[in-house]
Amino acid sequence: MTRLMLALSFVLSFASAVAHAQEAVPFSGLNKTDRPQELPDPTSATDPGYFNGLGTPGRSWEIQGDAAFSTSRIATGRLELGHAFTFDLLSIVFRVDVAADSNVLDGAYAIHGPIPSLGLRTRTRDANEWIEVGLRLIPNWSGPTDTDPSALNLSLGASLASGAADDARWLAFSQIGCQLYGAIQARTSNLLPSPLGALLLGATYGGNISLSPLEVQSWLGPQKGLIGNAFVEVFASVPKLGHTSLNLQLGAHGDTSLSSIWPGSDLFPYEANIFIGWSPLTSFTARAFGGVAGAVGANSIPVSNPYGIRLIAYF
Repeated sequence: MTRLMLALSFVLSFASAVAHAQEAVPFSGLNKTDRPQELPDPTSATDPGYFNGLGTPGRSWEIQGDAAFSTSRIATGRLELGHAFTFDLLSIVFRVDVAADSNVLDGAYAIHGPIPSLGLRTRTRDANEWIEVGLRLIPNWSGPTDTDPSALNLSLGASLASGAADDARWLAFSQIGCQLYGAIQARTSNLLPSPLGALLLGATYGGNISLSPLEVQSWLGPQKGLIGNAFVEVFASVPKLGHTSLNLQLGAHGDTSLSSIWPGSDLFPYEANIFIGWSPLTSFTARAFGGVAGAVGANSIPVSNPYGIRLIAYF
């Protein structure tokens, strides 16, 4: 009986101690050291070799600077600031950019005020596919050379030299307008066995178009017309070769103007280039390009060779 009482007393004491311990330290599941550890995903959306954009992890802000020159003696520069308000795989994207262009032969130049835009961007978890659509406000910023006879030729030359499909960026407008823009990317997952490295193929395409005719400044007075562009890019990304990080991207870009404001003899001005990109850090990407520009069946637009560089910083 004595042994039974002692055993019962021990059990009750142990139970009481456990109860006090549970009250002192509430149960919260497994400790961090007991939980299964997630290994880094070699195809994660933050790999710098994947050249991802706004809305992916660590990339809420984007600063993009372009500088380009052409054998037509047109120089362009553009600076864009973008911010993404991200909710998991959906982002609200705000952008604003300014630009300047110049003809170094005759000294003609133009400074273009800010163009803001607001859009929605959604992507897959690995960021291989994404789509963005939105609206751009086209202000009627005025400049001292907007009505010069050389202004419209400078705008066309800048559009062909800049390497970006965007006529509205280089034109001067007499009234406020609006454009619809959109872009889509489709990219494969890694196509190589891991010992060989990583290779991804993909394409990006899209464009912008005015929702109604816009009034463009000219020496003949305001001229109405639809303003827009379309573009396509195909690329191969090489994050790694064997166990060596390369973070390179090789591709080709082509775009054509859809604007009706240019001279009627110059149908479908176009620009095509090849480019190489490098992303050594998740916070930095650089691209250099060179190509050819002209017009289909052209006449007054001589064939030229634009080239330039684009630098992008993320944070």
